[in-house]
Amino acid sequence: LFWKKKYKMESNTEITDNEIKKIVNTYDSGELDEEWHLVTENKNVQLFRHGKDELLNYITIMKFPFPAEKVFNLSCDLEKRKQWDTVYIEATVIEKIDDERDIIYTHVKAPYPVKNRDSLYLRRRKQLDDGKLISFMKSCKHKDRPITKKAVRATTYHHVYIIKPLTANSCELFMASRHDIGGAVPRWLVKQVSTSKPFSWYKELSRACAGKMPLQKAKL
Repeated sequence: LFWKKKYKMESNTEITDNEIKKIVNTYDSGELDEEWHLVTENKNVQLFRHGKDELLNYITIMKFPFPAEKVFNLSCDLEKRKQWDTVYIEATVIEKIDDERDIIYTHVKAPYPVKNRDSLYLRRRKQLDDGKLISFMKSCKHKDRPITKKAVRATTYHHVYIIKPLTANSCELFMASRHDIGGAVPRWLVKQVSTSKPFSWYKELSRACAGKMPLQKAKL
């Protein structure tokens, strides 16, 4: 009945070229193996779930009528993200490591009666030789953002955006994520949020790309 945290974060918090290559190859192949099942779709969004993973392991494919650079920047620039993503309470760069890597902290509003979740990520962003834009994140630790009682710390094994230009004014976004949200959460609520959030996220990001602001922001 309940989702309970029972996995430990991997000790390796580097994001290697091989990890990036592996996920890009999955996208470039154009096919998912038989363990991935289509959950739901509309004309712009397809949501797949891995059928043999107890964690939240999803792949989402979205098509946007906006340039790849705009979709990438609005997704990854935290100051811009806070303006349109209605669940974000806080999103901050904790440490810039180099031109590709930084450490970021996010605190998001969870649906009632669940406690809010926060996350600490190592993030790596780059443009590939073929023009694709990629953002790869995984959980890490940092002395400036210890775990506190104000939120449950989620664990992310990977959260990846790959954005491929289709034309000068359109793109495809491939999102792969594997999370442990932590704590005890009713499974029906986990399923409801996991299967509806990509569609609301698509609408919010599309509105931001069109220059429209959200109607309401998350609050503590």
